[in-house]
Amino acid sequence: MMRKWILLLCVVSLGACGAKVKRVEQAQLHFRAAQELFLKNENIQALAEAKKSEELNRKDPQVQNFLGILYAQIEEFEKAEEHMRRAVTMEPRYSEAQVNLCGFLMRKKEYEQAAIHCKKAAEDLTYPNAERAYHNLGLISEEMQKPDQAIEMYKKALLHNKNFVLSLQSLGKMYYNQKEFDKAEPILVRADEACMSSPKGAWGLSCPDTQYHLALTYFQLKKKRQGITALQNCVETDPEGDYKKKCESNLRMVR
Repeated sequence: MMRKWILLLCVVSLGACGAKVKRVEQAQLHFRAAQELFLKNENIQALAEAKKSEELNRKDPQVQNFLGILYAQIEEFEKAEEHMRRAVTMEPRYSEAQVNLCGFLMRKKEYEQAAIHCKKAAEDLTYPNAERAYHNLGLISEEMQKPDQAIEMYKKALLHNKNFVLSLQSLGKMYYNQKEFDKAEPILVRADEACMSSPKGAWGLSCPDTQYHLALTYFQLKKKRQGITALQNCVETDPEGDYKKKCESNLRMVR
């Protein structure tokens, strides 16, 4: 009799495990569908698929992180923060989620709390995008009026990715604002080169902003020809935006 009970328990256990595996697999299918929709800017449909994934597997930190991103995209910020916090609670070593929560808290101007999460990601030696964590720490340091620390963080970001436009731009602008034009020039040149070798629009407004400040730096260094070229690049990079107007205005003044 005992053997029959043991056999029955084994069968029930295997059946439960099989059902659980199937639910996890289905959850992954919905998660992948959500990611594909997100890449097409179909955020509402992506959210629906991500919620289906969550219903099937509530213990997946990747799904929680993605739900946080999606809710932030549609400006449901309380839900966004709730899911981002769930992700890092489920898996504290999930550095991508730590950086996302850090960035979210930065937008709320909760800089000290944000720094805690970015530091966790920066200290993760296995995190392949550590430049993002260090860059955010640089921005936080600037907001907290700690320029030397900000420069250090941007430099650390560039140790992880020497062509990371956001940190090159921020570091170059810091040197420009400090009137250290000789230091600003090579950094902004590197940022401009990284912009020109990237797909158009990949870095958003960071590229025309970089080219604008590179032009101003050249003019401070009495390099008029290079400054004009940088302004022309700025106009081409942002053909319909505010930087086009700003750079065209400067071109008229220097010609």
